[in-house]
Amino acid sequence: MFGKKFVFSILSLFVFIILFVSVSYSYFVYNKEVANIDLKSGDISIDFTNENNNSSTVSSQVMGDSIGKTNPNYLEFTVTGTADTESILYELEIVPNSGNSIDSKYIKYYLTEVDNNNETPLTPPLLYTELFDSMVNNGKGIYQNIVSGNLDGTSKTTIKKYRLRAWIDESYSENSGGNFGYGVYLYAINADSSKYIKVSFNLDDGRGAGLSKYVEKNKEYGSLPKPVNQDRVFLGWKINDNDENYIVESTIVSETTNHTLKAKWVLTTSEYFLENISNQTTCTTTAPNKSSFYGEIDADVIYYTGNDESCLKNYIWYSGKLWRIVAIYPNGMIKLVTENPMTSIYYGSSATFDGSWMDQWLSEEFLPTLYNNENIVVQNGEWNVTETNVYTDPYLLTGSTTITKTVGLLNAFEYVKSGTSSGYLNIGQYWWLIAPYASDNVHYVIYNGNPGSDFFYSEAGSVRPSIYLKSGVVFDVENYDGTRLSPFHIVGDKEEGKTNELLNTRISGEYVKFNNELYRIVGIENNTTKIVNTNYISNPNSSNTSDTTLGNFGSDVYFNTSSTDTSYWDKYLTDANGWLETISASNKNLLVNGTYYLGPYPSSTNYKATICKNTASELETTTISNCMKYESSDTNKTYTGLVGLLRVGEMMSAHQSILTHVNDANHYKSMWLITPYNSSDVRVVYNYGNRSNATPSSSAFSVRPTLHLKSGTKITGGSGFINDPYVIG
Repeated sequence: MFGKKFVFSILSLFVFIILFVSVSYSYFVYNKEVANIDLKSGDISIDFTNENNNSSTVSSQVMGDSIGKTNPNYLEFTVTGTADTESILYELEIVPNSGNSIDSKYIKYYLTEVDNNNETPLTPPLLYTELFDSMVNNGKGIYQNIVSGNLDGTSKTTIKKYRLRAWIDESYSENSGGNFGYGVYLYAINADSSKYIKVSFNLDDGRGAGLSKYVEKNKEYGSLPKPVNQDRVFLGWKINDNDENYIVESTIVSETTNHTLKAKWVLTTSEYFLENISNQTTCTTTAPNKSSFYGEIDADVIYYTGNDESCLKNYIWYSGKLWRIVAIYPNGMIKLVTENPMTSIYYGSSATFDGSWMDQWLSEEFLPTLYNNENIVVQNGEWNVTETNVYTDPYLLTGSTTITKTVGLLNAFEYVKSGTSSGYLNIGQYWWLIAPYASDNVHYVIYNGNPGSDFFYSEAGSVRPSIYLKSGVVFDVENYDGTRLSPFHIVGDKEEGKTNELLNTRISGEYVKFNNELYRIVGIENNTTKIVNTNYISNPNSSNTSDTTLGNFGSDVYFNTSSTDTSYWDKYLTDANGWLETISASNKNLLVNGTYYLGPYPSSTNYKATICKNTASELETTTISNCMKYESSDTNKTYTGLVGLLRVGEMMSAHQSILTHVNDANHYKSMWLITPYNSSDVRVVYNYGNRSNATPSSSAFSVRPTLHLKSGTKITGGSGFINDPYVIG
């Protein structure tokens, strides 16, 4: 039979009409087709027992899997193969018609083997998108098998009967009607069965039998199934759960016998938390500090409330920032807010959020620090900016005002639902909320945890940005438990830095160990990494002998220009015999001069004024990156040196995280910034979080120094988290 060409494949399509909510969906057929192949060691054929019934129609509905698997409407066919000296590897392929009006992604298929009218599942119900590209024909193979000859070299005939069911999946919601047709092909090649092994695929999601395919030993696995599950996200295939790496298409087959690959899944974020509601409700109590989920008025939105850290596991680590989950929405979106303030600025020139200084800072300064945000953060999130009181859900008001933004702030109602002063969102700081309280006031949170309001232009409160995570976002819940020191990580975020990776490729907010102290990355400037000390340093020359972390700023409002006394911060920090001497020689070699902007920040001013010399009106329409920045030639408007302080509007220029959650302003110290207020005062962040000003030579506050690390600084260890900071060299 060598060299003989056999007809081995025939296309069969069958017709039936699907009825759903009085809309007609029809499966129909095209004409039969024939394909050929050279088989040199045997022959193989496919026979469709109902091929003469292609014009018949039956009625059905859009189905769930349990109904579809037992549907009496199926395509039954028989494959007959005769193998001689070599085996025959054959494959069944499904090909949708080109004229279908119903998308293939909504069609499910289910294949069984029939023996004396008893059916054995060969696949679970599978969407077309889950069928793998086969090694035989680069099509969409649903099943593979081998027909082997006898051991003595004589021919052997194998007969297999199959049933294939197809239906429209429940995820299809169109009511306009449509049609769908498909064909079944048989493909075959000569194969040395001793070189092939069978790989089965365990979907591990409750759907029963999985797919299988044959792979050649010591060759690549080739295309692999891509399973779909609406409640989970597929991570990949592994042979053993504890394997470090996934099996991918290019992986070389090292196994020598038949084996199974197991699908690894992770629940979508919303599904994980909804499944764990029972774990949260066990913590519920009447005590105000206990934590639980809180069902909103119509039970559509689920809020977190309380502050019991042992129970309330809603910490998220994303892009170098620690976040808290605030609410879970029916569509699967999750609302977050940063645990700590990121900066402290005036709200705007009016009580309107859209286009305000706050809006500009969030979209122009903060959003770019969120890694891969296009795929993780809802880009057109809805923010309610209706003027209302704190106890009214603005989304339930008739005629409420909403805007779409990627980053916003919490509204007052959301803060109240957290438990206010007894809730997890109370951090002992002043911080802004998003909506007006009145035409000349904006809601904010007072340092004691109570909701309040203030003038948008005369009080500079802290900023805790808020975002919506997309419904399909996945948390790593296997390695992290959602507590403060083990917050959930987002799959797809910029994972921990690797050894020998440049530090200037990392994210603002990540932690760095420098000179045996804890620092945070502020940002990347001219390829240098700007970092800030997370603690308040001590000045041994301070006149405040009872507390040497307190000191005067300097002789004038400009950093490192006039002071000669090292009891002043600007002199002590920059003097060769001052604070710089506390840094070891090896660490000092990592430092490089940085440029510090000294633009003033008077009352009712856009934060951009601290770095841009544009007019007030120009600041409303330009970004910092495009503004006319102060230069060294501008008197007292820039400073270049090894050490400085944070400026107004800069990332991390507010009180930052410590190892435990706190809700008391006494855990913080009032601290100097490098930004002048006017010709006589310098800006200060008070310990309770709002921005103010003080006389540089007579007022005493703390400082957190900033440094610039050379562009070649590399990571030598650590993960960048607060309890495992990067080690650098």
